[in-house]
Amino acid sequence: MSAPAAYSEAGGAIGGGGSEVSSWVVGQGPGGGVTAPSGTTCTPWDHAANISPEAGPPDVGTVRQDEAGVIWNLYYRNCEGTVQYVWVPMLTPADLGELAFDQVLRNLPKPLPVLSPDLAVGGYVNFETWLSVADPGVITATSSIPGLSATATARVVRIEWRPGDGSLVTCEPFGALPPTPDFTGPAPCGHTFTQPSHPKVTGTSDDRYHGSVTLVWAASWVASNGASGDLGEAASTVPFIYRVREIQTIGAEG
Repeated sequence: MSAPAAYSEAGGAIGGGGSEVSSWVVGQGPGGGVTAPSGTTCTPWDHAANISPEAGPPDVGTVRQDEAGVIWNLYYRNCEGTVQYVWVPMLTPADLGELAFDQVLRNLPKPLPVLSPDLAVGGYVNFETWLSVADPGVITATSSIPGLSATATARVVRIEWRPGDGSLVTCEPFGALPPTPDFTGPAPCGHTFTQPSHPKVTGTSDDRYHGSVTLVWAASWVASNGASGDLGEAASTVPFIYRVREIQTIGAEG
């Protein structure tokens, strides 16, 4: 959809654009990406049916229906003498929640895995590896039309580790590292490899387990009119490789 045309109060398009009023792309704030003239302050968006006749747009009406059956309403705002018009789809709070969720999905961060022993060091057979990820925080996005907005929020609810040996480790957020180097207690999220990362075991040629970690997010939306709803779960995944060795012991005779 193209940017909306701007019209002067006396009628006629500013900066070209003819007499057509363009469709509005729903954005993340009132006006949805419609840019105000530089250095001006604009009134809130209002339904064009409420505008005074002398400041009205060309004779295009204030309500229309597109080929898909969607109803659109014409809105306007006054930016210090320049009146801008936008077509706004008649969306429900749930519609806006879904649009906001689309933005959340685009912004979901990938997990940042932190292991002990470290990824660069590798682990050892029959010794627990501590698994954790950095807290990515809460991800939100908002979609709006004049008079109504909805915010979608996503939070990590669990973490799924696939260490590369065929197992699945599911943990609560966000795991931890050992409090001290010599700590021997169990990890809140950990995994014990029972075989070294030999190619005969892993099926790879680099002496590494090829694993992945997934953040599972639960999402919901809430609208400015108090309506709310569930958006289900989403996931973001990153791969990692991890070397696992056996501890060699030297026996003494005598």
